[in-house]
Amino acid sequence: MRVTLTVIGGPHTGQTFSFGGHDTFLVGRSKRAHFRLPSKDRFFSRVHFLVEVNPPQCRLMDMGSRNGTYVNGQRVEETVDLKDKDQIRAGRTVLRVSVEASDPEPVLEPEPAPGPEAAPEVEAVPVPVLEEPVPVLPLDEEEVMAVSLPDFDPAAQSFPEVETVPAICRLCDSPVTGTDEVPLPDPPALLCRACLEQIYYQDQFIDGYHIVRAIGKGSMGVVYLAVRKQDDIAVALKMIIPAVSGTTAQLKRFLREAEILQQLSHPNIVSFRDSGQSNGKIFFAMDYVRGRDASQILRSESPLAVSRCVSLVCQLLEALEYAHARGFVHRDIKPANLLVSPQRGREVVKLADFGLARVYQSSQLSGLTMSGDIGGTVAFMAPEQITNYRESLPPVDQYAAAATLYNLLTGQYIYDLPREFPKQLRLILEEDAVSIRKRRSDVPEGLATVIHRALSRAPNERFNDVREFHTALSPFAR
Repeated sequence: MRVTLTVIGGPHTGQTFSFGGHDTFLVGRSKRAHFRLPSKDRFFSRVHFLVEVNPPQCRLMDMGSRNGTYVNGQRVEETVDLKDKDQIRAGRTVLRVSVEASDPEPVLEPEPAPGPEAAPEVEAVPVPVLEEPVPVLPLDEEEVMAVSLPDFDPAAQSFPEVETVPAICRLCDSPVTGTDEVPLPDPPALLCRACLEQIYYQDQFIDGYHIVRAIGKGSMGVVYLAVRKQDDIAVALKMIIPAVSGTTAQLKRFLREAEILQQLSHPNIVSFRDSGQSNGKIFFAMDYVRGRDASQILRSESPLAVSRCVSLVCQLLEALEYAHARGFVHRDIKPANLLVSPQRGREVVKLADFGLARVYQSSQLSGLTMSGDIGGTVAFMAPEQITNYRESLPPVDQYAAAATLYNLLTGQYIYDLPREFPKQLRLILEEDAVSIRKRRSDVPEGLATVIHRALSRAPNERFNDVREFHTALSPFAR
C-alpha cells in the first residue's frame, strides 16, 4: 500500500512524492520543508501545510497559512482526510493524491479462548524401596551455625519464644494474615485481602496474568498493575489499543519489532518482560516500579531544588547513553516516563516505555497521530521529529531530555504553546525556546547555557551525544 503526491500544476509540475509507511510531508517556503516552494511566490507561508501519511490513511493539516489550503476547491479549516484522486491547491501549486491498493490481508481476529482440556492419563511408576538406610552426612561448622536454634534457657526449662514477623503484601505493603483467603483460581502468593479482592472483581482479559487494577492511562492505552501467574512477579501491563484494525501480518510484525526491546537491560531502564496478543488485545508487560513519575512529583512538590532536577536527568542520560550505544532511540521522553522510586536513601530513576512509541508509531496500527494524539508529547518534541518522522535519531532524545529538565526546573514548557495544534508545530519549527532564566532566575547561568545548547533546533548545534551532555550537567547535580 502506497500513497503518492504528484504535482500537476505550478512551478514544480511533474515531481512526485511517495510514502510506504508512517511519515510526514511539509510544504512551505521554510528550509525545513520537504517540498520547498520559491520564495518569490507570495501566496505561500513559510510553513503552509502538512500531510501525514500512514497508508492507506492520509490527512492534511493547514498550518495556519495566510492564504489557505484547498482540497477539491474547499478551504481546509484545520484538518481533512484525503482519499484517492483528491486535489490539493496552495498558491500556484496543485497536487493530486493517489492511493495505490495492495492485496488485502486477513483482518486480525480475536484469538478464541482455550477450551477445557481433558487431564492426561498419568502412567503409574513403581516407587523403588531402599533396602539399606541412606547415611546422613554431618554438617560442617558453618552449616551448624546457620541452622542453630535459640539458646536454651535452663531456668525456664524451655526455648525463648521467637517473634514472628507478619508477611507484607508485595503490592501495597499491607500485612498478609491467615484470613486473607479469597476464592481465586491459582491465587498469587503474598497478597493482602484487599489486593486479592481487586483481582476477584476485576475483568481478567489477558491470559497468564492476574490483573489487579488500572494505574494509569497514556496515548496508546491503559496501564494495569498485574501479577504474572508463572512466577508471581508484579508487572505493569500496558494495553495497546490500535487506532485502526490491523491485519495478522501487521500485528505479527509489530510484536516482532517490539520483542527486540527486551534486549535492553540497565538499572535506569524499566525492563520489558513479555508482549503478545490475548483475546484480541495487544499487551506489554514491564517491571512494576514502586513510586511516582517525575510529573507527579513536580505537581505536588514544585519548585524542585536545582540539584535534585539535574540529578534525576543525569540518571536519565545514563540510560540513554547505554541504549544509544546499542542503536535504540526512545523518541518519547517526558517527565511522565521518568519513574522515580526511593532506594536506600536516594531517588532512582527508571525510564519507561523505551522505544515503544517508535515501534508503535512506525506501524500502521497507530493510524494518524499528528492531529492531537501526541498532545502530551509535543512540548518535548524536537523539530526533526516533525520533518523526519520515520527516522528519529539520538539527538531527538537529547533535545527531549533537555526539555524535560527545563520543565522540572520551571514547571513550564520551553514554549508558551498556543491552543491550536498546527500553531504549536509551527512554533517548534520556527522559534527558539523561551530563556529558562526568565522562568526561574535562580537557575545558574552555566546550567542555562548547557540546557539551551541541548535545545538547539538544529541537531548539529547540540552536544555531540548524551554522554557529553551528561558531563556538562554533572557539576550542577551536586
